[in-house]
Amino acid sequence: MSTGTTSKTREIWDDFRSVFFSLNAWGWFVVVTHITLSYKFSHLWRLQTVIALVYAAGLKKVYDTYVYNFMASDRFQRNHEECPSNSRLPASQTAIDERIRAQIPSKRKTLAPDFNSGKRGADDATHTKRSLPRWTIRQSVSRRLSKEAPGKLNMDHVELTCIQFMSAYIMIVPSVLMCQVFNLVKLAIRKWLHGKGLLLPKPCDYEIAVGKMCLETMHAIHYLTKKPDEHVAVFAFDTLPYPVKNEIKIAQLFTIDIDLDSKRMVKAMLDERKLTASETFSFLCFLLPFHEHPKVHALANWGVNTLSKDSYVRWNSCVTVMYNYFGFTTFTQATQAWQDLGVIGVECQIVQDILELGVQEGIPPHARVVELRQYSSFVNFIVGVRNGFLNEFSKRKDDLTKIDGEGLFGGTVLHSLDHQMFETTVEDPLWIDHTHEEFGQLAAIAQVARVGFSTDLPLLPFNRKFSNAPHSFYQTVYRTAYRINPWFADRMDTCIIK
Repeated sequence: MSTGTTSKTREIWDDFRSVFFSLNAWGWFVVVTHITLSYKFSHLWRLQTVIALVYAAGLKKVYDTYVYNFMASDRFQRNHEECPSNSRLPASQTAIDERIRAQIPSKRKTLAPDFNSGKRGADDATHTKRSLPRWTIRQSVSRRLSKEAPGKLNMDHVELTCIQFMSAYIMIVPSVLMCQVFNLVKLAIRKWLHGKGLLLPKPCDYEIAVGKMCLETMHAIHYLTKKPDEHVAVFAFDTLPYPVKNEIKIAQLFTIDIDLDSKRMVKAMLDERKLTASETFSFLCFLLPFHEHPKVHALANWGVNTLSKDSYVRWNSCVTVMYNYFGFTTFTQATQAWQDLGVIGVECQIVQDILELGVQEGIPPHARVVELRQYSSFVNFIVGVRNGFLNEFSKRKDDLTKIDGEGLFGGTVLHSLDHQMFETTVEDPLWIDHTHEEFGQLAAIAQVARVGFSTDLPLLPFNRKFSNAPHSFYQTVYRTAYRINPWFADRMDTCIIK
């Protein structure tokens, strides 16, 4: 047998082994049930033939999706020199423009670090030093595939083998469909009842809800500074695309003031316009899944190795790549179907353009977010667990080869908890005002993202929580996280799976 054939056989075996190694109790129950029923009814050859034909047709459809959809775009294994994530992790790509700082009165010479010039503010050295992990940058770079210049964020570009794609598709899609169909139908019914005046949403204090969206989700990275002589935090966003009547508008500046004592919104400005708390909440609920969160998905591509020799790491990498495909390529295609069904009114191309703009913008500098630790349980947990995560990662040279620690952290801990906090903060999707004259369109797709893409998927046949992961790395990190905050620790996923 030639070396090439042996290598290919080994790769196929590793793919199958990674699938079976990841199965949980429910997954093994399904497998054993299928085998048992097949044996019990083996004498009913006509029934067996029909079932076999149905299975064959399903596999053919999945295979066609792999060939004509998944592989239709440019994809590379991460060890390929043309793969976007075969590079150093992208640095912060944008900085808040100086015009934002100029609008905030100050008694200090510099309120926040000037990331454009490379200069630091008066007290930024302290914050930067405190936010760095207790491990060396050299260790991190040595684990990456390439030492070339940093790449750019790209959400959907990593290749999977046919077996990896089909296995992930078969094990994930049924749960996705159950979640989305049930939740979207429930949303449509509730919106209809609400429109007829037969149902009211849960009571909502929008000023508090805006405070939670800023402090307890990924929006926290847009924290800019505290106003002098006031206990008010300023959050600033620039160059934000959003849909209005099937056109993309660009907001040049979006600022929110949050009182840190009461954790309530004080004021919000969209360019020169003052927003109400309800309008601000809807805008933030749109920005999170369509502008901010996709960056974490893109970042996660640096944290995967679909050719890992470790079965559990290999499978988690495959699931993350698969869900990035679902979240970018398949999501924009599904948008067209939802538009045809009247679920949303925005065109799918507009959604895709907004997603791409958010990813291309990159992750803004956010060293000063540590100032929010005493006001935000989310920030406190993320900052606290990051050191332990990266320290443990640095010890795992054999299990986690060709993986970037920050990318892995983003695609596991940060990603799953950002989803969780979006779900927790937006208790009722009807809080997002889809009847608003200007923001109604963005509110409608934010509602879809909240009910269809933020909750845990039901009946997944594989382990995906740190708490029950069959791998010592995840178990060690879980124990560290549990000591900081058990509630967050129990909700950490080992891959992107929602």
